Amino acid sequence: MYVIQEDGLLKFGIKIFNKGWRKREEINNKTKYLLNWRERRMRDKNRIKLFLDKLELLWINSYDLRFGQIICLLQNKMNKDDIFYPEEEEWTKALDSLLKDYQLL
Repeated sequence: MYVIQEDGLLKFGIKIFNKGWRKREEINNKTKYLLNWRERRMRDKNRIKLFLDKLELLWINSYDLRFGQIICLLQNKMNKDDIFYPEEEEWTKALDSLLKDYQLL
């Protein structure tokens, strides 16, 4: 990847071996893609408070449980071997199910 300075603006381009530079529109599209990447990948930060509130409700009402035990219970509710990939929506559903089991919802 190369950076081209043109009219005081930095533009990103890709050199294709002996074929020269791509068209200007393609370079501009790549620039827009790179600059907007963070905006497209952002998740709603309000989801964190909602999840933590539910986790707090469970943990305060079953304070004998250790954090690892709660995570194992949630993992069993999701029927997952790996807890790295599930999105918060799956965790929230498992947490809601666990709260119902403990009659807290």
